[in-house]
Amino acid sequence: MRPIDIDFGGKRRTRARIFGIFLLAATIAGVGAQTWAYFGLRAEAEASQADRRRLDRLASAPSIKSTPEDQERLRAELQLSNRIIDKLDMPWDALFATVEATANKQAILLGVEPDAERREVRLTGEAKDAAAMLGYLRELRRASALKNAYLTDHQVNIQDPQRPVRFAIDASWVAPALKEPAAAPPGKSNP
Repeated sequence: MRPIDIDFGGKRRTRARIFGIFLLAATIAGVGAQTWAYFGLRAEAEASQADRRRLDRLASAPSIKSTPEDQERLRAELQLSNRIIDKLDMPWDALFATVEATANKQAILLGVEPDAERREVRLTGEAKDAAAMLGYLRELRRASALKNAYLTDHQVNIQDPQRPVRFAIDASWVAPALKEPAAAPPGKSNP
């Protein structure tokens, strides 16, 4: 008699084994993906906690208080900066254009001493005679960049045979008037 080889699972067993191996591989891949995601989220959580601890330290750190001396020093620096800005913002061109326009052969200008803070200017010069000095003063009074021009000092040089007159004139220094924007035609507005 021959032995009988009975295969109760045969082809089914091979299919089940392949399905089991596939299921095991899918499970291992899923667990790997979940592990990868877990470690990524854990790193983000640790970074967020570190940021929060840093911000908490900054928030609880004592704030820097300025002393009255620091505030006074800062105020003085601010005032100095404002004075410098005011000096730079003065209408220098208008002043020098006025001084140049009023020059003549009868009276020459020897010095210009502007005081930007007080908006005043002192002009010193020398004229041929008193009439030339007064004519120069009249020209300065007509100038648009200066107002309240007045003679503060004058001396006749008696050592010079021509007897020239040295003088000083003080005046207020004004900014030129700004031009008004042109009116828009009816129905249109200026931007």
